[in-house]
Amino acid sequence: MTLERARAASHSAPVDMVNLDDMLSEVVSRSTCGRAPVTFHRTEVPQRIAADETMLREAVKNLIDNACVHGGERLTRIDIHLTGTARQARITVSDDGDGVDPADFPKILARFGQADPGQGSGLGLSITEAIAERHGGKLILNKVARGFSASLVLPKRRA
Repeated sequence: MTLERARAASHSAPVDMVNLDDMLSEVVSRSTCGRAPVTFHRTEVPQRIAADETMLREAVKNLIDNACVHGGERLTRIDIHLTGTARQARITVSDDGDGVDPADFPKILARFGQADPGQGSGLGLSITEAIAERHGGKLILNKVARGFSASLVLPKRRA
C-alpha cells in the first residue's frame, strides 16, 4: 500500500467488523523474521473493531517488518499484544532490539525518514500512521527498557 492510498482512502472504503485476534493470528503466522520469532499473545476476550481489514493488515505487517529490519544485533524476539476497552483497541508490536532514541521519533515518522539510513524505504511507519489516522486512531512510539514498541490505538467504532 502506498502512503497516498492510506491518506486518500475515501470514507466509503470497505468497513468490516474485524476480529483482531483472528486477523493478528493470521498476520503473525505469515510473518517471517529470520532473526527473531514473532509471537502473538492472544486476549481472553476477542476484540472487534469496525475497520478496513486490508489496511489494518498492512499496518501490522509494517510494524513487524520494522522491528525485524531495524531491531539490530540485540534482537531476539518480537511480541504482539492486543488489549482493549469498551471504546478502543490497542495493538502493540514490541521488540528487544537496539531501540530508537525518542529524539528520532519525528524523523522515523516522516516520509522517507530513517534513524539509521540504509535499510528499508523509510515509508513503513508513515504508512502505518496514515492508516491509524484514517481509522480515527493514532500510532504511539515508545522507547522501552530494552528495545522499541509501537502501538496502534484504534476506536472500536468509526465516527
